[in-house]
Amino acid sequence: MFFEKYYISAEHVIGEGAFSICLQVTSKETKKEFAAKIMKLSHDAKQEIAALEACQGHPNIVELIETV
Repeated sequence: MFFEKYYISAEHVIGEGAFSICLQVTSKETKKEFAAKIMKLSHDAKQEIAALEACQGHPNIVELIETV
């Protein structure tokens, strides 16, 4: 589903961590560019998603577009 919506630019790695990688992606529909955090299946992301959802609207927190 994710790959049907976004082009991934593997050349534009924004950052890497123990459980994820952040890549520059482009929406196929709107052509807008985003940073996508792609997490390993072995990592439970529920707490991280909940924290981002709770902080939406704060000027120093990134906007959560969607989770897949």
